[in-house]
Amino acid sequence: MADTIRRRIIRTISSFGIEADESVVEMLAAKVEACRPEKPLAFAHAAAHNWAISQQRKADAAPRIEARRVSREARETAMLEAERVWNEKKAAARDEFWVAAVRALRTRVNNSSHVRVDEHLYLLYLTVFAGQPFGELEQLFRITSETRYKWLQRARDLLRPHASAVLNEAVRGRQS
Repeated sequence: MADTIRRRIIRTISSFGIEADESVVEMLAAKVEACRPEKPLAFAHAAAHNWAISQQRKADAAPRIEARRVSREARETAMLEAERVWNEKKAAARDEFWVAAVRALRTRVNNSSHVRVDEHLYLLYLTVFAGQPFGELEQLFRITSETRYKWLQRARDLLRPHASAVLNEAVRGRQS
C-alpha cells in the first residue's frame, strides 16, 4: 500500500509539471500514514495536489517578490543618497550661516531693527542645523507655535539677501 501511495503522490505532482523530489514524496507519504485516512489514495492525491499548487503559487509569486525587493532597495538607496547630499549641503550652509547672520544683524542695527532679531536667527539656527524639536524650542524661547512661525519667517527674510543659494535652500529645508 505504501508503494501505491508513493506512486499516486508522484503522479499527482507530475501532472502539475513539477518534478517529484524524493524528500517531498517521503514527507507527503509520512503525512498520509500519520493521518490514517479511510481512503489513503484519495488523501495522498489531495495532499500532493495541495503541495503542488502551493509550489506553483510560490513560483508565480517569486518574480513579484523579487521586483518588490529590488524596488525597495532602490528606494532605500535613493533616500540614503538624497540624505547624504542634503547633509553635505547643510554642512556647507552651517559654515556660512553665522557669517550671513552677522551681516544681517549689522544691516538691521543700522536700519533700527526689530529688538529680538538675534533670537529669531538663533531660533532658525536651532531649527535647521541643530534639529531641535519644535516643542522644546517653544519652551526655550517661551513662545507659542504661531510666534515660532513668525520668527522663523522673519529670520529667513532677514537672512535671504546675505545668504548664498546653498544656505537659502538649507534654511527652507526644514519648514516650521
